Amino acid sequence: WHHPASARVRERERGEQRARLGKKRARNKERESAMPYESAPPFIIIVGAFCAMGGLQYLGNQIIYGKPKPMGQDEWDKKLIERDERLLEEARLKKEGPKPPSAYADLNKGRKWLGLF
Repeated sequence: WHHPASARVRERERGEQRARLGKKRARNKERESAMPYESAPPFIIIVGAFCAMGGLQYLGNQIIYGKPKPMGQDEWDKKLIERDERLLEEARLKKEGPKPPSAYADLNKGRKWLGLF
């Protein structure tokens, strides 16, 4: 059989355990609510870096080509572009008259920008 005082001690210990458990649960709730705020800055930095890289690539294409990079073109599209360039050149020559060809232009035909691309 157990002494009545030991029952009171056990009851007090259980109360203290419940209090500790309550504090622990409160701390866990605080951590759970603070978690999104702690993970937001790295996420924002990563997303910002991706956006900055995309923007720089777009600006580079704008500077070099003057328009967005052509994507997914088949032979038909390429032939249409060649035809358009040829027609524009013929119209310009008709308007301006004959011009002597440049040796530099013949050597660097097809190069877009400073002879690098």
